Amino acid sequence: MGYRGVHRGRRSVLLFFGANQEKLSRDSILESAPEMLLQRMMSVQTSSPEAPTVLIADDESIVLRAISMTLINVGYHVLQGRDGNEARALLEEHRGQPLHLLITDLDMPGGGGQELAKFAMERYADLKVLYTSGRPPRALSAPLERGANSQFLEKPFATQELIKSIRALLTN
Repeated sequence: MGYRGVHRGRRSVLLFFGANQEKLSRDSILESAPEMLLQRMMSVQTSSPEAPTVLIADDESIVLRAISMTLINVGYHVLQGRDGNEARALLEEHRGQPLHLLITDLDMPGGGGQELAKFAMERYADLKVLYTSGRPPRALSAPLERGANSQFLEKPFATQELIKSIRALLTN
């Protein structure tokens, strides 16, 4: 599988093509994503023991995989939850071990991101939170609780925006 980048204004779009240059569907990309992720992870050095640990909670598998790959590639330890319930279970399993950052979608099954963040911060007092959503904060049903330990990043976002937000939170 190959890809070709198309630049449109501020955003870049990657178009994926199969061996015969046919444009691939979202489903065919998702089917091959686990294999591509495994190959990519094997080619990346493992993170150091003191690297920050990040829990990512997002019900969109392609977003979850993309964020995870990005963070693994820059050396973070990554935990993945496909919804609020799975993320809560990971928090319980991980209890007593360091957790530095929660990246959570605001709208997902099993409880939204704000509920998950509250649950997580009860267990990890110094936890930083990066909220994500495809809707701007003013369009959310409940006001977003923000402070020095949290930020909001509207989807879609560029890898550089994600890394910049994470570093700002972790160095705060």
